[in-house]
Amino acid sequence: MMDKKLIIFDMDGTLNKTETCAAPAILDALADMGITSVTKAQVLDTFGAKDEDTNVRFFGADAEKMGSVFWKKVSIYMKDRYSECHEAYYGAAKLLKWLKLHGYTVVVCSNNSSMEHICGTLKKIGLYEWIDRVYPVPVGKTKDEILNVLLEREQPEWAVMVGDRFYDKEAAKNNGISFAGCLYGYGKAEELKDADILLEQITDLIFYLWKKDMTACRLLAFDLDGTLTNSKKELTKETRNLLMKVQQQGIRIVLASGRPVYGVMPLAEELELSKYGGYILAFNGACLFDCFAGETIFSENICAEMALELAGTSKEYSAALLTYEDDHLVTENSKDCYVIKEASINHMDIKEVENFENYVNFPMEKCIIAGDKYILEKAEKELQKRFENILSVYRSEPYFLEIMAPGIHKAKALAQLLERLHLPKDSLIAFGDGYNDQSMLEFAGLGVAMENAADPVKAAADTVTKNNDSNGVVYALCRLLPTEVVG
Repeated sequence: MMDKKLIIFDMDGTLNKTETCAAPAILDALADMGITSVTKAQVLDTFGAKDEDTNVRFFGADAEKMGSVFWKKVSIYMKDRYSECHEAYYGAAKLLKWLKLHGYTVVVCSNNSSMEHICGTLKKIGLYEWIDRVYPVPVGKTKDEILNVLLEREQPEWAVMVGDRFYDKEAAKNNGISFAGCLYGYGKAEELKDADILLEQITDLIFYLWKKDMTACRLLAFDLDGTLTNSKKELTKETRNLLMKVQQQGIRIVLASGRPVYGVMPLAEELELSKYGGYILAFNGACLFDCFAGETIFSENICAEMALELAGTSKEYSAALLTYEDDHLVTENSKDCYVIKEASINHMDIKEVENFENYVNFPMEKCIIAGDKYILEKAEKELQKRFENILSVYRSEPYFLEIMAPGIHKAKALAQLLERLHLPKDSLIAFGDGYNDQSMLEFAGLGVAMENAADPVKAAADTVTKNNDSNGVVYALCRLLPTEVVG
């Protein structure tokens, strides 16, 4: 029998964004009772407190007389006027699914609530199916007392309480378990400052649990544009410094990009991958380059005979076609804005040829059909059917349709690398933001999407970090890796 790992959530301000329903209901109830001076901010400050404490705050000496009438009104308004306004915090469902997948027992323990109210709210916000047990804290009882009963019944190997108010923190401390304070909730930073863990967003809990329980990280895979680099396509000082520390502790880095090796090499040199044994995964996985050995480990190509068909296909969609040869791009459309963009990204010259299919007599690791995003959205679906089992076709950007050998994607190349290094999949953490990153985010032991990623990419990942202009990679790694690694 496996040891039980217990995650105990407060509900309001932790899982449930109560301000969308309770705050307006409370303000309406107060107005009915002649009190219009209370602000929404003052209402939010009461969340998590006992009813009787809130009554004193709102009604003073009349608290006992007014309280029961007030809460009846609030209950009616929440069920009537604001019944459809319940909302979970962004990422709550993703977190709970991850917890269930990894064998955690998930419990909700909420103040001043009945079982019916808690379960009804969890159903409205779409989280109920991921909850194992519910423990209400009835009026007249404290969270300390109910948490004590809960722990006695559940008998976990270890437990953590997740909440947004000092009531939650004190309950955890008094019962000898860890406390994760939710800075995104209704509590103030000063009341949570001595929490064991601080969560700026709910999915940050995954970082903590991964660090605590999972296989030690041995390999980090990063997409480049929109992930490792900022909007200027630069590596920030903070990111570079941290990745140098990481490599000095024996963790290897893979730069996993749709770019050619030539286009990734400047960044590989900046990070000294040749010194620390890093890798370049180029062309979305069609090529894997060992920076230490200075050689290609493997590559899978499109045969030269496909040049004719691809040239015709690009003209069919009134789009530009390009491929790569040594340190330059080959195309018939050197003035095309998207061709120029790709050349600039990779610091490559453009070689314009009169006839693409006649010039290309060599195997190609990748071609790009570049053009209007709406046309390529249609082309992607059509060409995936046309070239099924012949070519791999998908967009890396709305305006770039990438064409490679069949079955090529970042996850496949990473799987081969892990096998070569004799490492388990769980030792790999991958970061990405683009559609071409989905496969590796799903494959990795932990897949981390950037905040700036598209929704389908976030859905494919285990968790989400800050955006690429806010050092999202640094934010995640400082929470994932041991202190002796990140400093």
